[in-house]
Amino acid sequence: MTKDDLAASDAAGLSSSDADRGVAALLHLATIALSVSTAGVLDIVVPAVAYVAFAHKSAFLRSHIRQQLNFQLTLLLAGVVAVVFSVVTLGLGMVVAIPVWIFLCVVDLVCSIIAAVKARDGEVYEFPFALDLIR
Repeated sequence: MTKDDLAASDAAGLSSSDADRGVAALLHLATIALSVSTAGVLDIVVPAVAYVAFAHKSAFLRSHIRQQLNFQLTLLLAGVVAVVFSVVTLGLGMVVAIPVWIFLCVVDLVCSIIAAVKARDGEVYEFPFALDLIR
């Protein structure tokens, strides 16, 4: 992070301490671990708990938690839509739903890794196509 980046983040209220960077990176890595171990079913738990526990600590940390939580909520919503689509089409929708679910799991993994690296470097990361549900 350059001096200009630090000045800009301070002006925006997003300055980060080493502890904040570590917690934000750990948030993203723990989300990956839970996503892999539960096949993407419970990956919303980590950012939800982190939101309750750490969102008040700093603007930088809140930004990372909010981004991860919004992304996981978006993926959960996509999963619910896929299940409903599969039920409505009497199972035929699974031909589309399963590849989409696999794609979203890969996107979740890649984006969370990128977010962890950005958090470690003290940068803010915005997940692609995440709905802004938590402000």
